[in-house]
Amino acid sequence: MRFDLTEDQRLARDVVQRFLSTEQPLSAVRATLEEPSGFDAELWKKMSALGWTSPLVPDEHGGASISDAPVVDLTVIAAEIGRAVAPGPFLETNVAIDALVRSDNADLRDRHLPGLLEGSAVAGWWLQRSPTSGIVIDRHSNGDVCIDGEITATLPTQEALLLLSGPTATCLLERETSGVSVRALKWLDASTRHAVVSLDNVRLPAGQALSTGPDEVERARRLAWVLQAAELTGVVDAVFGLTLDWLANRYLFGRPLASYQALKHRCADMKMWVEATHAVADAAADAVGAESRGAGLLARAAKAYAAAHAVELIQDCVQLHGGMCVTWEHDLHLYLRRATLIANSYGTPADLYAEVAATEVGEATP
Repeated sequence: MRFDLTEDQRLARDVVQRFLSTEQPLSAVRATLEEPSGFDAELWKKMSALGWTSPLVPDEHGGASISDAPVVDLTVIAAEIGRAVAPGPFLETNVAIDALVRSDNADLRDRHLPGLLEGSAVAGWWLQRSPTSGIVIDRHSNGDVCIDGEITATLPTQEALLLLSGPTATCLLERETSGVSVRALKWLDASTRHAVVSLDNVRLPAGQALSTGPDEVERARRLAWVLQAAELTGVVDAVFGLTLDWLANRYLFGRPLASYQALKHRCADMKMWVEATHAVADAAADAVGAESRGAGLLARAAKAYAAAHAVELIQDCVQLHGGMCVTWEHDLHLYLRRATLIANSYGTPADLYAEVAATEVGEATP
């Protein structure tokens, strides 16, 4: 938990906590997983009305941040989403909103931004991390963009807008675009829907491109990583708290499990991971928000550290709960699935650690 939040940010955090505890308790989260989209569309509109999609949007376009640090504002919300393991297209929609706001393409912004802000529209995202990732995005001399191939993308609904981030162009793809077909997939975390998107020689006019270079793609990556790291702080806080309560109240041989020295040491290690996750996530959010030198390095380190240690921590907590925790009926599965999905989305810890190492030895400059 951050100790340097402004009074407005603390108030916003408390509002998010109360809203999620009322509208999305874990029982409701489980029920929502049966929805076709994995989230409640009407509830998402309420979340948008509370300002979950507006911090990165300037006032003149209908947005409003909680403070003068909109990226930090979003991470405050993301942490509470992780704590409640709440479903919804929070990350992808905000990444798409940021791309629209920062683009010079006023036509696309004016057409799509209002719906994304009010929650009547949502967005998915696909990030090209290697040239051999199954899709080719070419930009022609006249500015048109040609896309061909097949991808697996985070897509909350089959009607959602899809942000495509490639090395030469960032595009916002509409479902009705000619040559686009979508096939829904079952995924590890049912609260985050994915789909196979086939793009058969899709041609977009120059006016549908949001950006033409790698800088905006890097910006989107950094924003996603700090939001993922923040969400994982909420995940590990919740799981660690549940585990401490269990150890304190579960008795074995007449003593609470928490009284055994071996388990105390394991909990001390996990507490260190929890606090370190908070520290690196907070530092990355501050750096990315301020666009300071080294922000890319911190964003990579934050996502990598938080993801790697969150998954390990939750797996340890499963073991500390015993056999009952390997059943689907136990809530820790929701957190483990969410953390595992985050760890493998938009860059794995191994990938990001490799990029950090390359930066440190001077082979790259994120």
